[in-house]
Amino acid sequence: MPGPLTRVKPLAAPPAGTIRPGAGRLFLCGCLLLFSATAWADLLDEWSTADDAAPYLLQGEQVWLQAGADKFWAAYREPARKEPRGGVIILPDSFSRPVSARFVRPLADALRQAGWQVLILQPPRPGGLSFSREADARVSSAVAFLAGKKQKHMALVGMGDGAVAALDYAVRHDPPEPHTPEEIAALQQRGIPLRPPAPAVRLAAAVGLPWDDQGGKAPLADWLQRIRMPVADYYLAEGDGKPDEAAMQRRIAAKGNEDYRQLRFANLDPWAWSEPNMLAKRLTGWLGNAMDKQLKKLEEEDKAEAERKASGSTRPGPVAPESDLPPAGENAPVSPPMPPVSDPKSAPPAPVAAQPPVGSPPAAVPR
Repeated sequence: MPGPLTRVKPLAAPPAGTIRPGAGRLFLCGCLLLFSATAWADLLDEWSTADDAAPYLLQGEQVWLQAGADKFWAAYREPARKEPRGGVIILPDSFSRPVSARFVRPLADALRQAGWQVLILQPPRPGGLSFSREADARVSSAVAFLAGKKQKHMALVGMGDGAVAALDYAVRHDPPEPHTPEEIAALQQRGIPLRPPAPAVRLAAAVGLPWDDQGGKAPLADWLQRIRMPVADYYLAEGDGKPDEAAMQRRIAAKGNEDYRQLRFANLDPWAWSEPNMLAKRLTGWLGNAMDKQLKKLEEEDKAEAERKASGSTRPGPVAPESDLPPAGENAPVSPPMPPVSDPKSAPPAPVAAQPPVGSPPAAVPR
């Protein structure tokens, strides 16, 4: 046993590059603390939004939805009619308060009066790398919520970066186009049953899309070439003409979608275009017409399938040529790109200019 003056041999130093015992645990604890701080910030932001919206909502209109492991806040508005026309999911810009924003409230009120169920989502925190993924999960959760309210056909309206997320969602979840009567007849000849449509977003409206692709994070032209569902593209013309240039590129990209509509608002203050008698009325009208068109196609499918079942015949008839009939549920091929816009004959049609409401002062002379 060593005495009090006996020197104890010190431990050898670990080789270079060796992590000391406990360093890994300290690093893990640091990551957990950082994650916890971020999670708490997200939760506090959700609570802040709920407190901000409380004065504008009735009892029962605040709901909490689940997107993966995260809970997020939303506001649900019942339609003013007994028979709802469908459900509308609103994804506001991430830099605005969802319910108290100048645009969201009049739009939600107009949609509710027109007979729509309205669900306003709290967007994810802005600027994060996972914004698109989180927005996708929140919209999917909203679709499931409205499906629980007996809604099968929904529209998605996005504003600002919420508009980018809306188009991104439409690309990922574009439902199969309803079959034409000719396709239905050919499918019946082949004895192929028509599946009932699942609850899905069938319309997408983008309000105030950015002028560029945000460094490749928002390839709007590529998305619009691939989206087959009806799309409304509303934008405010201001500044040095960049919004109009970007809008022209979007029109060219969406040439293959016959249900793409673009509306240009000009000579207005950036806040004025969100008045109830301007953007909200036009957007509500487009949603109603586009949804009616989609539902008519789906009703034709349902009627044809009911007739097939009632006939009791399940034997396939003559098989139609594969070249004349695309497989069931497959999207139509994308149309070839347009010729260069420099040719006046090949330039895409100009967007419809928004007319001011009756009784409003005349618009200023274009800059």
